[in-house]
Amino acid sequence: MRHIHTTIPEPLWDELEAHLHSSLEGGIPRGDFQSLLVRLIRQHLSHQELDLSPFLSLMPGEATVLADPRVISSLLNHLTKETS
Repeated sequence: MRHIHTTIPEPLWDELEAHLHSSLEGGIPRGDFQSLLVRLIRQHLSHQELDLSPFLSLMPGEATVLADPRVISSLLNHLTKETS
């Protein structure tokens, strides 16, 4: 295990704390923040992002999807066939 130290904006922390809060435990249950962070990191590393903006006539970055690489490949294949 590696320990990390980071800071996040206060409004985001407030939202995260409200999401993870357990009234039974009176706060965030031990290990819940770590579990969420590990799950999000794994998802980020195993998924790809595709910007759909060119296909939707939007500004770059306005319409992105994050998905399994096979899904991204299939979606991109489908979208490029439609525009050909």
